[in-house]
Amino acid sequence: MKPSIILLVGMALAIPTISICQPGTVWTATISNIDVVTQIVPFITEDGEFIIATAGNSGELTRTDFQLIKTDSIGQVIWRRFYSAIPDRPSSEVISGACRMPDGGFVMVGDGILRTDSEFNSVWFRSRYETSGYNCVPAHDGNIIVIGRNQPRKLSDENGAEIWRREYQNVGGSLSSILDDCLQTEDGGYIFAGSTARIGAGSQDMYVGKADEDGNLQWEQTYGTEVYEFCNVIIPVSNDGWLIGGASRYGNFSDQNAMMVRINAEGDIIWQHIYDEFDRGDYIVDIVTTCDGGFAAFGGRENFFTTFILRIDCNGEIMWRWNSGRWWSNDARAMFYLDDSSYLLVGYNGGEAIIIRTTPDPLCLHPIAYRHNYGEVRTDSAALWELQVVNTWWFREDIDSISIDSEFDVFSVDTSFHQPHRIAPGDTTTIPLLFSPHAEGEYQGYVSVWYGDDVHRFRFVANISGRGVPPNAVALEPEPHPIFLSSYVSPNPFNSMTTINFDLPEQSEVKLAVFDLGGRAVAALLSGSTQPGHHTLAWDGAACNTGLYLVRLEADGKVFTSKALLIK
Repeated sequence: MKPSIILLVGMALAIPTISICQPGTVWTATISNIDVVTQIVPFITEDGEFIIATAGNSGELTRTDFQLIKTDSIGQVIWRRFYSAIPDRPSSEVISGACRMPDGGFVMVGDGILRTDSEFNSVWFRSRYETSGYNCVPAHDGNIIVIGRNQPRKLSDENGAEIWRREYQNVGGSLSSILDDCLQTEDGGYIFAGSTARIGAGSQDMYVGKADEDGNLQWEQTYGTEVYEFCNVIIPVSNDGWLIGGASRYGNFSDQNAMMVRINAEGDIIWQHIYDEFDRGDYIVDIVTTCDGGFAAFGGRENFFTTFILRIDCNGEIMWRWNSGRWWSNDARAMFYLDDSSYLLVGYNGGEAIIIRTTPDPLCLHPIAYRHNYGEVRTDSAALWELQVVNTWWFREDIDSISIDSEFDVFSVDTSFHQPHRIAPGDTTTIPLLFSPHAEGEYQGYVSVWYGDDVHRFRFVANISGRGVPPNAVALEPEPHPIFLSSYVSPNPFNSMTTINFDLPEQSEVKLAVFDLGGRAVAALLSGSTQPGHHTLAWDGAACNTGLYLVRLEADGKVFTSKALLIK
């Protein structure tokens, strides 16, 4: 049994209990000659192969050099190249981070900084005696942003010369208090994440700083408790915000738990979770956004020789956890979320890089969600909201119960809806939800829709809110919430012919097209002004080969991608 209910209830909370339904392993690959202290940074090529930036022994002068490794789509090495800033001197040059530049080349930072072209030839290499860094990101103007301990700086892409350097005085105070990750921001600036012992609530806190295009701080915030926290990663989140991940430690290395904090565009906390439900020692190194608006975090466990994926919803609540078993030397490095909703995991074990490809995420079947605000409703009346639920799996699903959690008894399921309720593959059903305020004031709650069987039980949760006003008041319509475009494909999988359904909240210029996994357009279904409401278009895939295709819907600056599986 796999989860397959989609709630068309924007920004809904997906909060099932921890389920035993987790991804499995498709293949595992190992790559030898990886230095014990180096980072391992993977990149995916357009043809589905991998480039791995790391460091290893080149066999010359018993030294460790930067290296790039190319593998095929199942992790088998095709070639590797070594790079040294000072070829005739024994040295140890390991990397801490890497980024791909717009021209297809790479920048590797650590004990020195290397720039390659798109053919993997060295363009320039500044040695450890000249410069170093912990991570990097392409600058908006084509140059390079490199972060050091507490000093972001811009380097020339042409030769690595320093253009500017900034020092953030509030970062530091201990050996582990550093800037560790950085991203471009849409306003032309940058956001930096790491840890600091100089400001904050505890002995060390997570740190985020937002800077303008020249690296000047616009704001900085810390996140943590009265103990010791550290941050390893920051990722962008839709609707202007970020998610950071690391750990909270209240003793030695084994006395820590994975920690994530969701913040808005100004750095204010939206939610914060310390995941102490599991044995201690967890830390997070990477996070990806999943197709349902949730997240998957990849991490390790200090001194326990295991790694894990922690799958959460958009509010940070746990959906499932996957453990690698006790065979990695507790060194998680990076994770990718692939087109078929599977995961690619990269870690380290005794001189080798370990790569794991998982089966698709069992919770990722195009769940699209919208929160609902009833607006102002008179206390002598009721308002109706029809929550649409779509079954995109090719087996039937049964909604076996619906529960509403609210401080006041003002929300209810209309008696016309009978439970349990069966939904056939590809079908849509509607759950009528009533808001009947009995007094003036603000009300909020959430509705949980449960489905599955005795082994796998899942629920999705939608936020609902409204305001009660006097009987003689002129009720106002609710202000519209930001909503996502919604689309789904049915039947899916399909043989030659399928239907693409989509909903628009308002009139928009719409482009709807189908692409293969190589990014090539195979069908252009719609391009032009489209009225709001529900729309249905047929796609005939008779001329296409068996495989997975991406259905891309673009309207009003927003994009939503669905997956369609053609089987002949």
